Amino acid sequence: MFKIKVEETPVLFAKPFNAADSKELSEAVKNGEVNDILCIDTPAAEYLVDAIGTIVSNGVNVVVKDHHNILNPKVDNNREMAIADAVKSLMALVDSSSTFSDRDSNPACSSLVELGEFSDIGLVVADPDADGLLGAMKALGLTYDELDSDAAFLDGPRSLQNSDNLSETALLLQKGMATLPGYNPKNPEFSQMKKAELFQMFVNMVSGDVSAREFLEKKVADYEAGVAIAKEILGKKDTSIEGMTFIDISDEKRKFDFTTLVQGLEKKGIIVTVTVKGNGPIAAKHGKQVSIAVTRDFKSKINLMDLVDGESGFNPDAGVISNTSFLLHLSEEKWNEIKPQLLPLLEDLV
Repeated sequence: MFKIKVEETPVLFAKPFNAADSKELSEAVKNGEVNDILCIDTPAAEYLVDAIGTIVSNGVNVVVKDHHNILNPKVDNNREMAIADAVKSLMALVDSSSTFSDRDSNPACSSLVELGEFSDIGLVVADPDADGLLGAMKALGLTYDELDSDAAFLDGPRSLQNSDNLSETALLLQKGMATLPGYNPKNPEFSQMKKAELFQMFVNMVSGDVSAREFLEKKVADYEAGVAIAKEILGKKDTSIEGMTFIDISDEKRKFDFTTLVQGLEKKGIIVTVTVKGNGPIAAKHGKQVSIAVTRDFKSKINLMDLVDGESGFNPDAGVISNTSFLLHLSEEKWNEIKPQLLPLLEDLV
């Protein structure tokens, strides 16, 4: 969790994965002594409900603008039902002006707010990603011409985050984020501090700060070096299972560009990519994190949420994180459990 300022309003970036995170968020809002807050791009989940429940009980009015809802959840899909239940719980707590949309209707949360609509709000709570940042900026009255379009691409597949789809402004943010240090459980504050610095510099740049633009432009050289390393790492990929690209980068210590890696994994005919990492919230709890992503052409044909029962919960402690049908983060143990279910799906599609 970290905080910056946009147009003099504090913006708190948080994603509560467990009870401790929930308590930290609710305490941060309580200590902020605000009467009203906006939550933007904050996926409905058990621990967010807990945090907002505490916040509302302290007399704070909460408005939610989010696009992670499942409008027609499958009754036999525990994950989708859990999201739907969390949305219902939040709707009972928050201001009636709140919006719980889905990604098809609103690819970016910035499209859920008008420019400056929440300029008088006491605090904004946002998801700690580019969509959360841009949504918060627009809500507070700070924007640039391509913001909504940029937010949609920055919240979508990494393979589409390039100069064909992103503005020059967004490319500076995207390349800057590519240079951020990974999560280190031994020093978790460091990565958040660096992201806070980058987000604040981006806000300052959009506000017209020339030195902030120079800061972001200096990140481009680091990014280009990371691209070269990513291309080298791709030599380790395994395509022995038809329809799948597998790569283990858990021991890779060099800073590489993740978008370049993803693009190299998503070749024609590949249905899913599987990446084993040594960092991330699940790796912090289980040693490694296995990330499964469905490639663009097959997103409508595979729902990764169907592979997990969700009974043990969706959080790092349980070894499962997912907010969408096409991306799933697992512990190695959970990966070994669902792999026998995934392989027949690939066989049917290749």
